Amino acid sequence: MLKLKDILRIERKASVGELYHNLGTKKEYDRFHRELVELAKFPYSCICCEFPEHYLEIFPKNSGIPQNKWQYLRISGKYLRKMIYEITEKYNIDIYYLDDRESSEIFIYNLIKGM
Repeated sequence: MLKLKDILRIERKASVGELYHNLGTKKEYDRFHRELVELAKFPYSCICCEFPEHYLEIFPKNSGIPQNKWQYLRISGKYLRKMIYEITEKYNIDIYYLDDRESSEIFIYNLIKGM
């Protein structure tokens, strides 16, 4: 009998800043892609973002990255959004945008309950 841990893997992202950090730096980019390869091995895997999707459009606002660091950011919100969609297609991973941590926890609970 399969256990939940054998069929489901969820990667959570607390902020657009965390997602940027995973994709915007070489060291983290490589590590994140290794995680995605592992995610793709599961029958069902997803990324739950604990922020609304439109935060990508207004990046770096609401990212959690201090404003005095914005001038050093290497990628724009538009490019970040493009990278995310390429990842979901390449690795066949669903991505969900929730409003906050609480709604993400409720979503994950309901997802697990429905399996």
